Amino acid sequence: MKKRLLSVILALALCLGMSTLSAVQVHAEDEENVDDEFGEQVEGLDGSELTDELVSEVIVYKYGDGSIMPFGSYLSSGTASISNSGNGKVSAYGATFAYSKVSTIKVSVMVQRYNGSSWVSYSSWSASASTASFVSSLKTISVTKGYHYRTKCVHSAGGESMTTYTNGIYIS
Repeated sequence: MKKRLLSVILALALCLGMSTLSAVQVHAEDEENVDDEFGEQVEGLDGSELTDELVSEVIVYKYGDGSIMPFGSYLSSGTASISNSGNGKVSAYGATFAYSKVSTIKVSVMVQRYNGSSWVSYSSWSASASTASFVSSLKTISVTKGYHYRTKCVHSAGGESMTTYTNGIYIS
């Protein structure tokens, strides 16, 4: 119980404590669209931008238009974030939300590094809960300086799933 309370508090701190951060709402079916500011396809970025920001977060709602969910929908939303913790460390966070308790809810969190042409896996872990409507995971890891890093999360609940990506943050 203490661990879940700590996860909720950390999630709220990440969401509320970063005033320079703006959440992005996208439709789950649009996740693969990768366009630059001119509408041109960008190779290898999977929709992520390379930034010099200290924090990047994305919140994705399965149905972004606010419509009433059809019967049988369980997965509500997913959150992914990454922040520069200093001294060559990043904190990566993922959370999955369901509309109501499901038998299993899971978040898989992957920290990826941009190698100049594509995103490659750097570290990964997952968290799951039974008979719950929320699960989250936060870790701080050491990374190699001089690269952009992002968080990729796979969210699943009640047999439904979606993937979220943050923008890449540069670690100097």
